Amino acid sequence: MADFSEAQFYGNEIAAVFLLIGVIIDFLFNHGYPAYGSGLLPAILLSQIVGSATGIFLYFDKYVEQGWYPTFVPVVSAGPACVLAYGSTLPVALFAGILGGIIGTPTAEFLFRYLPEDFHNNYC
Repeated sequence: MADFSEAQFYGNEIAAVFLLIGVIIDFLFNHGYPAYGSGLLPAILLSQIVGSATGIFLYFDKYVEQGWYPTFVPVVSAGPACVLAYGSTLPVALFAGILGGIIGTPTAEFLFRYLPEDFHNNYC
């Protein structure tokens, strides 16, 4: 659940649960408000959940070894971008989530290695 909260604060499971509850309640009251008024929030959430689960499943050992691993990257980038660009179909949401979980996490880890020492996201 921590993947859904602020990444630079190491995430927080409690905050993430309430964030998701809040966005779902918001969507139920007004379909046009979340996700830039696109109405694609269910597909975006599906791609985010699949992306996070894929990243955690594939890279859990690295998380244990390093104490942190950037599994949040497919949640905040690949899934939402693909759903907004290509539509809210089930194949798009699943493909974006799975592909983002496979490639996004190690790509972010690679890039984090080259950040300056005083940069606030340099956990690796």
